[in-house]
Amino acid sequence: MSNNKTLLYSKEIESRFQTYLGKKTNQDKPPKIYRFRCVIAPDVLHVCLEYSQGSYLLMNNATTGTLLLAGNSAFHVDQTNSTGTPLGVTQWSGLYNRYRIRASRIATALQSTTTAMRLSVTPNTSSTLPSSVDNAMQNQYTEYRIIPTSLVAPNTDSSMETSKIYGLEGGIEQQTNFSAAFGADPASLWYWRIRAQSYDGITLNTAYFVIHVAFDVELYQRVEL
Repeated sequence: MSNNKTLLYSKEIESRFQTYLGKKTNQDKPPKIYRFRCVIAPDVLHVCLEYSQGSYLLMNNATTGTLLLAGNSAFHVDQTNSTGTPLGVTQWSGLYNRYRIRASRIATALQSTTTAMRLSVTPNTSSTLPSSVDNAMQNQYTEYRIIPTSLVAPNTDSSMETSKIYGLEGGIEQQTNFSAAFGADPASLWYWRIRAQSYDGITLNTAYFVIHVAFDVELYQRVEL
């Protein structure tokens, strides 16, 4: 009888020992690691980039007083002087390789003028500036102002979509000529053409402006970090 009790006791000890070993083995297993990719920026991102500059236009006849700004470039906004990039371009270029500008909006604020003048702001796919404000007014999208020396209504505010100015119904997303790498202009570039002229077309005049451009930008082709 005692032998049977001893046998049962031994089997119980062995069973508990095996259970202990099993628990210990499970505890010794390394924790399960879930691997995932940390994405700090989406594949495509839409942002608004802004650019401002102070400019003066010297005019004394029908062929002076012009300024050319890019309507869909984040590289050189001031095309007249080949300079000027929107605020934030350097930072965004660290996250994305390419951009396309879907639309832009330009506002001009006249600060001073020595005599009455006429002003036109025109979006156009040609960089050739109009010879006079009268010629610029032939464009249906031109915004026109007559500005007396009292500075009544000196401001302009215009906007244009890239697809609209090129007459594209399907948008620009599938056409690479409307996009560019950071540090370059797109192959298809359109412009904001600013033309100022003395009211009589003869009197010498210097007008000072603050110009602000806001760009609707699509960033894509994310930089792999």
